[in-house]
Amino acid sequence: MGDLSDNFSTIEFACKGNKCCGNTCAIDRQLLRALESFRRVVECPVYINSGFRCNAYNSRIRGSKYSKHTKGLAADIKLVEGFTVEAMAQIAGGVSSISSGGIGIYEWGIHVDVFKQRRRWDNRTNERN
Repeated sequence: MGDLSDNFSTIEFACKGNKCCGNTCAIDRQLLRALESFRRVVECPVYINSGFRCNAYNSRIRGSKYSKHTKGLAADIKLVEGFTVEAMAQIAGGVSSISSGGIGIYEWGIHVDVFKQRRRWDNRTNERN
């Protein structure tokens, strides 16, 4: 049981930077609801690789200057056991607030965001649509 939602905790979403924002955790409630919906479909634990990033940490790791992580609107989900990244992306696309936002495929899992601009990409192939 999480302290942010049924299945997610602050520690999963807090900024991972050192000497920047003090592990701030500014996560949008719509993102949490979307991740809970995603988890209900996969029916197993979902682990967050990266949630909120302060601007200093995002810059340090060379994240996009337009990163939705800095607004608390994005999460990177580690590969869920028993699923391919393609299957995870398809499931995420079935969650309404994610389907109208961003979904990115990576070797390690997927990026999802609830920013109101539909974007899709596959970082493995540099394909964008």
